Amino acid sequence: MHMNMKNAIIVGATSGIGLEVARIMRSEGVNIGVAGRRDDRLRKFAEEGGNVVWQRIDVTDENAGGSSLIWQSAWAASTPSCSFLG
Repeated sequence: MHMNMKNAIIVGATSGIGLEVARIMRSEGVNIGVAGRRDDRLRKFAEEGGNVVWQRIDVTDENAGGSSLIWQSAWAASTPSCSFLG
């Protein structure tokens, strides 16, 4: 598979489809921002290599919206080619 994109944001990247999409994109050389509730899994994923940044975000927590908006704004500056909500 060849992806013609440079940057992506993946929310829900700690398991299941979100994690698999993140793995595929990383293997294709895409710069990815991964987010999810399990910071230990996000950290491990980032440590496995590639150009990965991560942020713990719980989209079900109404009080956590500020940090996720800041993170998304920072990534928006890098012009994501793709966003995936798993």
